Amino acid sequence: MRKQARVDGDAATEGDGDVREALFARVTECWARLEDVVIELHAVHEFREETILHRVRALIANEQALLDD
Repeated sequence: MRKQARVDGDAATEGDGDVREALFARVTECWARLEDVVIELHAVHEFREETILHRVRALIANEQALLDD
């Protein structure tokens, strides 16, 4: 089973500050990469919104299935 890293959880302690900061930076980077990918797929490669959303939803469903195992 894969572990999920959350930045917005309530379980953090004072000693978790550095870890939370690193996770927040990582999340920010992930969102930026996603934005870049979506823009490129749509604007440059002319993929329709529905195609991009279908692919993203399939990836999320696959990840959820892995977590549920």
